Order: sequence, then structure tokens, then C-alpha cells
Amino acid sequence: MIVQFIHLLVLFAITTFSAVIPKQSFLTPEELTHLEGDPEVTHKVTFTISQEQPNKEPPIVLGDITIGLFGSVVPKTVENFYQLSSHKHDYGYLNSPFHRIIKDFMMQGGDFARGTGTGGFSIYDESTFPDENFELKHDKLGRVSMANAGKDTNGSQFFILNKDSTPHLDGKHVVFGQVIGGIDVVLAIAEVKTTRSSRPLEKIYISGIKTEIRETEDESKKEALKLAEDAKEQQQTEDEAAALEKSKEEVEEKQHKEEQEENKAAEEALSESAEEAKHLTEDDNNIVGKTAYEGDSSSFLSEYKYLLIFSVRNLPYNTSTESLYEFFGKYGNINQIRIPDPRANSSSSSSAQQGTCFIIYNNTTNAIRAAHDLNGVNFNGRYLVTSLYHVDRSKIANEELTLRQEHLNELKKMYEISD
Repeated sequence: MIVQFIHLLVLFAITTFSAVIPKQSFLTPEELTHLEGDPEVTHKVTFTISQEQPNKEPPIVLGDITIGLFGSVVPKTVENFYQLSSHKHDYGYLNSPFHRIIKDFMMQGGDFARGTGTGGFSIYDESTFPDENFELKHDKLGRVSMANAGKDTNGSQFFILNKDSTPHLDGKHVVFGQVIGGIDVVLAIAEVKTTRSSRPLEKIYISGIKTEIRETEDESKKEALKLAEDAKEQQQTEDEAAALEKSKEEVEEKQHKEEQEENKAAEEALSESAEEAKHLTEDDNNIVGKTAYEGDSSSFLSEYKYLLIFSVRNLPYNTSTESLYEFFGKYGNINQIRIPDPRANSSSSSSAQQGTCFIIYNNTTNAIRAAHDLNGVNFNGRYLVTSLYHVDRSKIANEELTLRQEHLNELKKMYEISD
């Protein structure tokens, strides 16, 4: 009840503060002509568009496209687009192409990762985020909207309409902006020659970016928005936070106990752990396991029924085995590191194979610490995603796990389990 009351007070403060900000105060008269019937513009992004030329001639500049963003209607979507334009995370739209251009429909871009329409990601955990709302419609030339692969799959890709109306997109794609300058550039791009798959024959890309936030926007409004969001999240996750705190205390108590035992007999196998590390299972892999064991490598790999596997994803694809031993070895002695072989499963894409490794530590405490400390850490420009699995050897042998097949094969190789 208290959280709800605070939430209402904060929302009231936001509404009151917004009322005294001059609407459209940082827009030119020309830009305002493109915003009839639209909500206030909170951010502006200007893309300089260039086109590569044949025979290695220098690229030509086609012009600027200025986009007004509606942060008061879809703040999360606008923040994603604005930060990708500002390169606040060392990645974003600069030099990314418009990979799909269809006359009398739209031009699509935003795939800064691959440039083909198959890549890119949002600023939110470098993943996708849900559709915010569909209040704004695709009812105007120059509308800017999120491209997606279905419901709630927004990443970084977006498109700009080069026709007056596309109502069939309403309710499926989130509109978050409007072209307020450079409509002539949008229409000129619509006329370029393309392949049958709508890819321009000569690359058209974003060669420069300028960003602006409405000058009258005050830090107190940002803080109020943050408080409102925090209050909402607190209300929704109180039980989860309590469970996490309890789990953290259990792990710390377990680690302290094991460290004391290791000091007495560093080379002796430790007894079975008394606590279940339920929080160490990965939700999307449905792995069942209760207890891990510690000791020398031969005991750990051959005597015990349950095995602890430390999984690392999102590694740079060119990472060497030596650098992995050096980096992860800071947390303790490593028995072995297994890097999936891209040739192990021909039906899998190389991106699913690369960037992943399995690590076995001689000591479970070290594995737990490494997984806890390294999740989200920047390793050579990539943010690591770590997981711990308690795996039953018999389940690996009987192929009862729901791991991806290439990962299951790697676990079999690691523990020398034959079919």
C-alpha cells in the first residue's frame, strides 16, 4: 500500500512538472509542420545518410534525416533508439546500413551487428524488449517504427515509412518517432535501385549522427521517472528479492564452511554439501541436480554421480584457449575447458556454437564464485553470460537433458561418456 501511494505521488509530480515545460520548445517552425496531431517531441536524432559508389569511388552524401521522438508516449522505446544513436554503450547505429528499401512502403535499418537484417539488439541486457504500446499509428509519411520478428521482440532495427499510411502495421509495430526534416531524402532513397530481395545495389548507410534532448527537460523529471519505475519494480518483485537474499545468505554460509574445511585438508575430498543450490540451475535449460562434490580431479570426474559445470556464453569468437585459462584461472585451479567444435553439429549455426565454453573447476566453491562474479563482466568487448549446472551423469548418458544437442555432445566429450 505504501509503495502504491509513493507511486501515485511520483506520477502526480511528473504530470505537474511536464505541464510547465514549453511544448515543442526546441523545434523549428519547419519541423513543427510535420507534427500536426502528434504528441510532444522529447528527443531529436539527425542521421546523415551516404551512399557508396561503384568502382571504389568516394561515397556521396544524400542528405540529413531528422527524427523527432515521442518519449512521453513510449519512453522505453525512445530511450533505446536514442542511446543506440548516441553510442552510449560503445555500439549503435553509426555506419550501419539501410538493408531493405521498398518504394511506396518503407526503408529499414538498425542492424548494426550484421547489416543484413538478421542481427542487432537493444540496450536492455543486449537482448529484446516487449512492445510498449500501440497508441501511435502508421498514418503519416515519415513515421518511424520498430521492426520485429513477432510480438515482444524489439531490438535495434527500425523502419521509416515512405508512403502516407500503412494501417495494416497498427497493433503489430510500435511507432515511436516522426521524420521532421529530410522527407525529400526519404523519398529519394525510395527510388534507388535494389535487388529482388529489396537490398540496395549500392550500400546506403548512416555516416553521421547528431542527438538532442529538449533543453527544458530537468533532471528532477528524470529522477521522478526513475522513482516511479523503481516503485513499480519494487512492488512486483518483493517476494523475489526476499528469496534472493535468503539464497545469497545460504551460499555465503556454505562457502565459509567449505573454506574452513579446505584449510585443514586441501587435497582431501570434501563431503557431500548439505545445502541445495537451487538458484544455480538455469531456467531455460530445465536441468535437475541437487548436490555438487569437491576434491581432486579424479574423484570429481569419476566417483560422484553429480557434476558441476560452469558455462560461459557470449565470448568473443576469436578467443584463444590460453586466454580462457588465464582469465578464468584467477578463481582457482581448472581441470579443463571445453570449447564446442562448430563441426560437431552441422545443423547448428556457427553463431550458436561459437562464443560458448564449458569449464570444470577442481573446487565447487571456485566455480560458484566465478559464476557469481563474472556474469555481465566485459571480456574483450563482450558481456559474459554465466551459468552453473548440477548434472547427473546418468542423464547425460541417457540423453534425458533438454540442453541443446551441441551442448549435450560437448558434455559427453568432457566426461568421456559413450553412447
